[in-house]
Amino acid sequence: MAGSTRRGAPESGPTLTIGNGGWVRHQDDGPVVSFLRFQDFDGRLRPVDVLVAGDGPVMAHHLDKVPLGQIEGAVNGEMLSRVLRDRLQRPAPLLREAATRFNDELFGRQRYADNWFAQMLRSQEGEDHPMPSTPVPARALRAKTSSDFTIEKNPDLRLERPAAKPYGDDFYRKVVQAYQAAALIDDHPNVLLARVNKYEVTTVRGWVRTARKRNLMARGRKGSVG
Repeated sequence: MAGSTRRGAPESGPTLTIGNGGWVRHQDDGPVVSFLRFQDFDGRLRPVDVLVAGDGPVMAHHLDKVPLGQIEGAVNGEMLSRVLRDRLQRPAPLLREAATRFNDELFGRQRYADNWFAQMLRSQEGEDHPMPSTPVPARALRAKTSSDFTIEKNPDLRLERPAAKPYGDDFYRKVVQAYQAAALIDDHPNVLLARVNKYEVTTVRGWVRTARKRNLMARGRKGSVG
């Protein structure tokens, strides 16, 4: 799912981010983002739910550009499969279950029924509803979703600084591999790598910048992870 530029530097291609409960986010330079939920079928991870969302209308050609086969192939690769399976049983959004109740009447006598679907609807009713929903700060959410990732559990995140400078391309290739592994499980891979390897974030960012300058890694896009 990646290409190369005419100068040999990796192209800024689509990205996959692993979530909980089998969910995977696919994003490229287009106007829509795709969310796919995977389940295990006889040892292979296959998509069972697909959500395509955009800031504007979703057109037929947007759906045609969702590379289901490529995403499935990538998710069943060694590294992504291990991360996804590790989080497969964690609680996650129940989009299919919610959508199947699209015309449920939970108002009147059962307006405030004590079930997850009614609570979800109540949280959308405005400032005067009895169960105000407080947004989870992004920083707290990131800490919750990535704090249990360690070098012992995820050796792909390991970064060992060479004994002496200058560092060669072999080291920066390992930086690229670790960055790509971290980007699968956290929106801020530099921060995750710094935490699990016990380096300063500025140190990791410097290594990533150098890898990009050496054309070992795609140039960062505005608004992309970093």
